[in-house]
Amino acid sequence: MLRKYLLLGIVPALAAVGLAMVLNYVMTRTLVLEEIEQVQQTELQLQIERIETFFTRLVVRLETLASSPELRGGNLEEIMPYLTEERHALGDSVEAMFFNNAAGDVYGTDGTEFNVRDRDYFARISAGETVISRLLKSRGSGEDIVLVLVPTYDSSGMRNGAVGLTILEKHLVNYINNAQVSHEAKLFLVDDQGRLIVGDQKANLAASTIKGGERSSITDDKGGGQTVVIGEVPNTGWSLALIYPDETTFLPIFRRLRWAQLGGAIVGLAVAIGLGMLFTNAAMAPIKKISDAHSRYAKGDKSVRLPVDELNEFAPLAQSFNFLASRISAVESEREKHLADVEASESRFRALFDAAADAMFLVDTDARIINVNDEACRSLGYTREELQQLHSDDIEVQWKRKEIVDLHDSLDDREPLSPQMGRHRRKDGTEFPVEVRIGRFVENGQPLFIAIVRNVELRLQQEEIIRREKAMLERVMQASVAAITIVDAHDKTRFANKRAVELLALTPTENGFSEPAWLRFDLNGKPLDSETQTAYATVKQTNAPVYGVRYILEREPGDRRVLHINGAPLQNEQGEFDGAVLVIDDVTDAYHAERALKASEDRFQLAVRGAQQGIWEWDLVEDHIYWSDRMFEHFGLSPFDGPPPREIINNWVHPEDRQRVDAMFEKFMANEGAFDAECRFRNSSGEYRWFRISADGERDAQGKVVRLAGALTDVTARKQAEQFVRENEERYRGIFEAAVNGFYIFTLDGKLIDVNPTACRIQGFTREEMLEMGPHNFIHPDSHAAFAEFLQVVAEGKHFEATALGIRKGGGVFYCDVIGVPYYIGGRMLALASVLDVTEARLAAKERETLIANLEAKNTELERFTYTVSHDLKSPLITIKGFLGALAQDIDRSDMPAVQEDMQIISDAAEKMKDLLDDLLELSRIGRVCNPNGYVDGRQLVDAVLTFLAGRIAEKQVHVAVTCDDSQFYGDRVRLQEVLQNLAENAVKYSDPTDPRVTIQLSSDKKYTTCWVRDNGPGVPEHFREKIFGLFEKLDPHSDGTGIGLAIAKRIIEFHHGEIWVEPNPVQGSCFCFRIPREPSSPLLSTATPG
Repeated sequence: MLRKYLLLGIVPALAAVGLAMVLNYVMTRTLVLEEIEQVQQTELQLQIERIETFFTRLVVRLETLASSPELRGGNLEEIMPYLTEERHALGDSVEAMFFNNAAGDVYGTDGTEFNVRDRDYFARISAGETVISRLLKSRGSGEDIVLVLVPTYDSSGMRNGAVGLTILEKHLVNYINNAQVSHEAKLFLVDDQGRLIVGDQKANLAASTIKGGERSSITDDKGGGQTVVIGEVPNTGWSLALIYPDETTFLPIFRRLRWAQLGGAIVGLAVAIGLGMLFTNAAMAPIKKISDAHSRYAKGDKSVRLPVDELNEFAPLAQSFNFLASRISAVESEREKHLADVEASESRFRALFDAAADAMFLVDTDARIINVNDEACRSLGYTREELQQLHSDDIEVQWKRKEIVDLHDSLDDREPLSPQMGRHRRKDGTEFPVEVRIGRFVENGQPLFIAIVRNVELRLQQEEIIRREKAMLERVMQASVAAITIVDAHDKTRFANKRAVELLALTPTENGFSEPAWLRFDLNGKPLDSETQTAYATVKQTNAPVYGVRYILEREPGDRRVLHINGAPLQNEQGEFDGAVLVIDDVTDAYHAERALKASEDRFQLAVRGAQQGIWEWDLVEDHIYWSDRMFEHFGLSPFDGPPPREIINNWVHPEDRQRVDAMFEKFMANEGAFDAECRFRNSSGEYRWFRISADGERDAQGKVVRLAGALTDVTARKQAEQFVRENEERYRGIFEAAVNGFYIFTLDGKLIDVNPTACRIQGFTREEMLEMGPHNFIHPDSHAAFAEFLQVVAEGKHFEATALGIRKGGGVFYCDVIGVPYYIGGRMLALASVLDVTEARLAAKERETLIANLEAKNTELERFTYTVSHDLKSPLITIKGFLGALAQDIDRSDMPAVQEDMQIISDAAEKMKDLLDDLLELSRIGRVCNPNGYVDGRQLVDAVLTFLAGRIAEKQVHVAVTCDDSQFYGDRVRLQEVLQNLAENAVKYSDPTDPRVTIQLSSDKKYTTCWVRDNGPGVPEHFREKIFGLFEKLDPHSDGTGIGLAIAKRIIEFHHGEIWVEPNPVQGSCFCFRIPREPSSPLLSTATPG
């Protein structure tokens, strides 16, 4: 019975103990799982923050670059060198840096160029977002990359593109794989397209599982359990997963729990409950200690750590807690460093803000001024503190505060306001016009506005002056009696004055004037080609003025106008044709008058040839007068009206001739002489013409004339011809004696028979001296053949033109243009030569060509010099400017080693700038500071250079070979030695270190001396052979020197009218050559003397 009751008592006790053990196991397991899950979630968040910090550093660096002056206001030629320097500073983790313009064109520091408008991230960056892309294929290297892009804005706040960089996938993978994780956990990183970036491809884990974003359990390929903890990486769309093997996390703990509880069950019923309670307390105490440590850490005690040795089975949890606490402290330190970088970036922005040339105001939504820069204080006369107490409408005259606030509310975050005009009031009450640009941004959730204000008072004054001058010019052109048009490069009329609109029947349009369907003819009635034969076409083809172009313009059938046109080209800044100004006169009436005059002259010639006379008869008894038709024609009367009365005819006689004619007529009537007179009669049009009137009479018995008859001949043409001959004789002698050209009259066998005073002045001889000497005495031997040709051509009755050389008295030579024509005196053919002295023009043209060539070369070199110097001088300035900030920080920290390092870097940069400026000064002296020119012996020049370089040659043990014939140069010995020394020094420097060899060779021909300098070094790449003579160009950027030596050498050789080059295909090493003339310039032109 006792055994039964004992058994009955033990069974319930054992059941109770077993139930208690099961409940204790379940509760303990739940607490342990919660703690493990919390630790794993914390570790996941640390890894996510680590990845986020990786990209945040890059974004902050790009934002700093985006705020730099180069990207805000520079062009592509300034941006790319700046980005290249920044790319080198970032190290090998960055593949390349890029600048994207607003059109999607991309320019990389690795030399690649492409367009990304087809990429999905282009829309995001166009919207002003910062972009961290998924894995992409690099268009340059073809490798997998991650792209980081930050938008850029110009000085007015307008987005002008983006600056970005690419990270190779392997660098990102290495960074993540270097992360320290507990319990042999594995990291998996998946992008927004589900592509696995980091992790074991063979792992039994689907990308969709990670993209799901929930905690889960999976089984590995060996059947072991694994716990997956998943989180999102901010700003990327990526997912990060930590996979913990169950075998290294909670399974060891659970095993120890089970073994402990089984051990307690083996102990007897008496101690089962006690042991169970003891075990429970022992199990719960470490967990409570871990929980208390979590609670203290969460409340801010970052120094709390768990004693691993005291927690026995829970030591893995303690180790995880201690590891995560240390990692969180490291992340916080890294975050503090990031905040320091942000503060430095803000400091740089502040410096840009204060140094801006325009006034800048930072205002809030109520138009209250929060901050201003120094220019704002200077332009308004306030201090910064005074302006911070004002609102925008306190200094703005035209806008009220409500209008300013409404304007702010209308702004968009991404698009700045277009420039607005306003007026600002200074502290002293004066006002001035301004141009305002306003942009909006958000800081700490509060919208703020930045106003960039520019004083446009001077610009408006200049615009007003330009407007007035333009109005004055337009009034003058409109008032012109001539038609004036301006035609653009596409033959479109853009301006026409009133006279032009009237004459050319133009119709005003929005873009200028439309032209009717004109027809153009030459003066013979032949249609013209408007593309090649008009005045505008001639100006366009020649890009030069034209004068006196005439053609007929038919505006409509039957309406033809003869136009006289002068035209001049309009040119752009490059001197290219950009339109034409045409001044047009309507000369229709004058043209018709000219044609009428010609027709009259033709009739006169016909009358002279036909000798037609007017016949008249006067019956004195009947007082009846008869005229032939020719008589009526002479006086311009109609035969139907009959002859006029005699009194009227007497009145037609010219007053100067009337008395003489009347006296002759009275003598004739008295039978005392014949009547044959020449006098002037006025015809019906009022014109006086010369006539020869002759008469004979019939007399009665008493000798009285009863009838007269005679002839009237128009001798106007003869009179005019006689007058013309007299005037021509006088004109010829006047022209011959006073002509600016020299006139020479030769017989056809070459004898000089007459010269005018100008010819004597050109030659320097008297007329008598020239008539006594032969032509070969005053014609240069080089032109004797031309003189013989002149006599032959003129003897054939043809026109002769040529350029010749003459000899002045004293032996001087002059250039002249010669025109020869036949000349007749008394039926004898002679040769007349017109000579124009063009020596001064030739000398001036030669000097002008030389000056133009020099000017064009200097302009080209100046453009290249300005760009290169501005770039290379900027590099040490950027270094100095950058390390000044670092120096100030190191001084504040009293870090003397760092201060010394900063000072050394700044000193090196300043020394580099000094070397650059010294070499640039030397380059600028070439052509301005000259030594006397003379003949230079080639061998002596080589010996002088080798003597100067003897130390370096001996130091490197260079074998120098010299080949020199009887060579000589003509030029500046000092400068030529400088060229040869530079080439030889480079050859010694770059020759093969194991067996250095240098060859110098000089050779001359009739015109030039050529020098070759060869070495057996690495040589010059083909693509660098032209570029190497540019400023600051060096094959090895890290070598000594400034890269100006070859530029100086090229400048010196070109100054000596020579050339310098690199041989295209040297056998080994490099071969530099230069060639200059042996003798000075042409001697013939130098002997020419002005007349």
